[in-house]
Amino acid sequence: MQTGAVGLMQGLHDDARPGVPRTYDDEKVAAVIHRALHERPKGSRTWSVRQMADEEGISKSTVQRSFSLFGVKPHLSKTFKLSNDPFFIE
Repeated sequence: MQTGAVGLMQGLHDDARPGVPRTYDDEKVAAVIHRALHERPKGSRTWSVRQMADEEGISKSTVQRSFSLFGVKPHLSKTFKLSNDPFFIE
């Protein structure tokens, strides 16, 4: 058993995990996230998971996992819309 910082650092590295390896690399996931945040789809205001999957040529599950992992919610607007109600201030 090793003690000290060297033993602690060696314990941080994981062995290979069971299961199928990832299909898409970090660059592909970054491209999906960047596109969702900085571009609008044709004929729509926001991206849906299915639209993004079709455009990028990946599965909707992969898009959903990427959106969820990074907290991307393209359906929520980042702008503020003032009400047209004349009694809004009151």
